[in-house]
Amino acid sequence: MHKCRGLWVSYVLRCEGDDDAPFYIYVGVSQDAELRCLAHTGIREVEQPEFTRRHPVIDLISVRVHSNEQEALVAEVMLWNLWAGKLKDPQRVRGGRLNMAGPMPHLPRGWPREKKETRERGKR
Repeated sequence: MHKCRGLWVSYVLRCEGDDDAPFYIYVGVSQDAELRCLAHTGIREVEQPEFTRRHPVIDLISVRVHSNEQEALVAEVMLWNLWAGKLKDPQRVRGGRLNMAGPMPHLPRGWPREKKETRERGKR
């Protein structure tokens, strides 16, 4: 692990569920995977993301090493979209560009939105 310090990695974590879902997925990137893992598990509480505080990590699903930051960030967004699509529920995936602890206020870019009822013009 120490030889990985400084390398850009993307990772996918499986997190505990709640009444809304049996489990959640968290995707992220880091240049220090060892310290980031400790933060996600609460060992380094100051750095622990709110989401993994609410939904503790159960398992590491994948880790990928990248050549540079840009490659890692693109992979993070793609992994987020892959998991959200696979689960058919973007509310069950966090990290990437949507790094909030609570429900998302709106669907992310590209996800179908519910059509609002349109009023027929001219009818009274």
